[in-house]
Amino acid sequence: MQREKEGLPSVVQRDKKVELLAPAGSFESLKGAVHAGADAVYMGGALFSARAYADNPDDEGLIKAVRYCHFYGRKLYLAVNTLLKQKEIDTDLYDFMSKAYEAGIDGVIVQDLGVMRFIGSKFPDLPIHLSTQASVMTAEGAEFLRSQIPSVTRVVPARELSLEELRRFRDRTDLEIEVFVHGALCICYSGMCLMSSYIGDRSGNRGRCAQPCRKEYEAGFAGLGGAGTISDGLANGINRTISGGGKYLLSPKDQCLIEDIPALIDIGVDSFKIEGRMKSPEYTAGTVAVYRQKIDEACGNGGEIFFCGVSDVVTADRADTRDLDILAELYNRGGFNRGYLFCHNGRDMMSLLRPNHSGTRIGRVEKTNGREAQILTEGRVYDHDVLEIRHGEKKIFEFTTAQDCPAGGVLKTLTMKDSRAAKGDTVYRTRCNRLLENIRNTYIDGTLKIPVNITFTAHADRETLLTFGYISDDPELTVKVVGNPATKAMKAPMTGESIRKHLGKLTDTGFEVASVEPDIDGGLFIPVSQLNDMRREACRRLESAIYERVRPVRLDRSNEKGSDSTGSLCVDTVTGRINELYNTCIKDRLMVSCIQPGQIHAAVEAGIKDICYNIQSFSIGETVQAVEAAQDPSRLVIGLPFTCRYGIRDRLKEYISAVNARYENIGFMVRNYDEIALLAECFSDIICDHRFETDYMPYCLNSHAAFWNARRITLSTEADINELSDITERIKSRKEGSIEKVLAVYGYQPSMITAQCVYKNLSGKCGKGSISGDDINLLSFGHEFKVRQQCDFCTNIIYNSDCLNNTDLVDEITRAGIDRLRIDLTCENEEEAARILEKIAAGEGIENAGDGKKGFTRGHLNRRVL
Repeated sequence: MQREKEGLPSVVQRDKKVELLAPAGSFESLKGAVHAGADAVYMGGALFSARAYADNPDDEGLIKAVRYCHFYGRKLYLAVNTLLKQKEIDTDLYDFMSKAYEAGIDGVIVQDLGVMRFIGSKFPDLPIHLSTQASVMTAEGAEFLRSQIPSVTRVVPARELSLEELRRFRDRTDLEIEVFVHGALCICYSGMCLMSSYIGDRSGNRGRCAQPCRKEYEAGFAGLGGAGTISDGLANGINRTISGGGKYLLSPKDQCLIEDIPALIDIGVDSFKIEGRMKSPEYTAGTVAVYRQKIDEACGNGGEIFFCGVSDVVTADRADTRDLDILAELYNRGGFNRGYLFCHNGRDMMSLLRPNHSGTRIGRVEKTNGREAQILTEGRVYDHDVLEIRHGEKKIFEFTTAQDCPAGGVLKTLTMKDSRAAKGDTVYRTRCNRLLENIRNTYIDGTLKIPVNITFTAHADRETLLTFGYISDDPELTVKVVGNPATKAMKAPMTGESIRKHLGKLTDTGFEVASVEPDIDGGLFIPVSQLNDMRREACRRLESAIYERVRPVRLDRSNEKGSDSTGSLCVDTVTGRINELYNTCIKDRLMVSCIQPGQIHAAVEAGIKDICYNIQSFSIGETVQAVEAAQDPSRLVIGLPFTCRYGIRDRLKEYISAVNARYENIGFMVRNYDEIALLAECFSDIICDHRFETDYMPYCLNSHAAFWNARRITLSTEADINELSDITERIKSRKEGSIEKVLAVYGYQPSMITAQCVYKNLSGKCGKGSISGDDINLLSFGHEFKVRQQCDFCTNIIYNSDCLNNTDLVDEITRAGIDRLRIDLTCENEEEAARILEKIAAGEGIENAGDGKKGFTRGHLNRRVL
């Protein structure tokens, strides 16, 4: 096997039970997950779920879901993993969470730091799980968040981490670690995507992603710092000659780590998470069943628990790939990848030719006769399977079968006049009806029964006693029902067999008989009605006892109102910093973010006092050059990378140490929790001197998410003008309200940060920078996105297609409470940057696209994001 060749364990032993966590986009999916063997289920409620379009339950539905899980000894985690606006967190969150809390949820999955702080304050005993949307990449980052919110008990690390990074993560924290093992992958680091929001007003951070990564794209070399246009790249046929004709350049295959379960158990992963709240109940149940068996086998206690009929679907000569075959039938995008466990990125991880379910190859067109296509099957086909004839990856014809056909048989179908098949076309099955029926019959439509041991004692002239014992390790889950004394039988006495018959009638309950042990004297009479009443009462009491294991809590509603739940990184707070920017000219309110030294020169010449230089490498020489261009290090802030994985963290620590020693008054802009943790752990002087500020990541869409002893905080670009006012008003209401609030008003905004490299996926190799220093442009539906490689950090930044421009609304933005107006310079050379800054500093604004830009956007300033 491949795993043995890689030196990975096939069977591991652990004292602690490994959790299998399943998605539930509906109650039917929840049933399927529980029946198939999931230890826990996660689902959204009526509000604040990252899958807003799933069939999320209302309040009563959530109570039903929690009770169902608890009856079978499983857990339910509530996904509250979206960014919340100020009014939502102030008016809706407590009421929503209190109902879920009282229903008995076992934990809550959260992305937004403000939501974490709020829930940690109001519901301190409710476990908080750090969502993968929080993009935590190091144990230190997770521990930092636990220091802010003590009720954090679990972290879902970024899905891009390798096996070795996860091992290092595990070694440095005792928090539970949850890892995605199966399902769809975003092209972007989770939580670092704004493309859907920018181009479609549907925010992925708000649970309404329009999946722009699954669209077709053309690619060309041009853009940031290079010559040429996207049409030059297209004329060279980059899509045809490099990517093999595939146009789904941002669409990864689904991840499948079924073969890596033992290795993940071995390093100490606590929970295995399956993605798919938007998938069908059959997908959920089938995937859970496969992983349930694999986990049990890996822990040395596996048994054959898989659904019946699987041998009909997987032929004997492919039995060693049964798991993958079943999972592929349920859903795959051109096969699977093994995530990022053993590779940082690569074309093999991508589904360049097709963005949706690819199905499994089932045969080929052997012969045609007009519209008739004769298909030679390579695997067994079933009645009501859905098959698709393809020429390459192009869909020619889809049809539903009317009968079974064995492997090696010939299946005939009539195609359409304008969609005729050709000899050699491949045939794929996109729906295996037999498999889905087996899953539904076994796991969804049936009733899961809990086995009970029953004893019944009856002696003459003494009270009868019925005992129901739930088969578990919990001795409290035993109930007793006392009945009337038995009397001497006048005719037919009660027998042990009759006792078993009447007490075993559990058809309409959630229980089934494991054993019935009657202990009765001979010759006794016991009314059948009494046995029935005692049985019903025992069932009722046992059911109540099971629910009481996770006892619902009633809240003291006086806790509903309270002060802003916020936090600082050290004891000192920002005081005495009086913001007088409202009375200054526009130039003094500007700050400029640059990625090129020439842009710094332009900012200095324009008289801009605050400049952020976003490092492109860990080179001290590069930083020295930036400081020299700025002329005064105190006016410069160093923009740190968007990602801080362990390889970056180690180098970043050395870099910050060297820069901090050389320039004691220089500042730093952080872009994730891992970098904040690094500063807090190793550079307390930077924290306590307030020489750090936050970018729009980590997001601040509400005042609860602010870091109060930062010099500045950049507010989310997803807030409209009224929502900005809500945030700044709440911040000003605190004594630390002198913290500066920043908003980007001009520039191309990062819409995706990804570990995948567009250049590498197109060319098939790592170029350590693009051809001739140029970057890549992506074109889709009239939108042209610039892609910049940051090779020292091994990330891509995909910028929004239109340039943000609210420079003519600076007075309105300032009245909304914004102190600093940020100009983000990216593709502009020094001359262009100087012209832009001159106009903005003079209060003229940028009124047209005369600088070579395709167009401008106001972002969400006057356009509320969903």
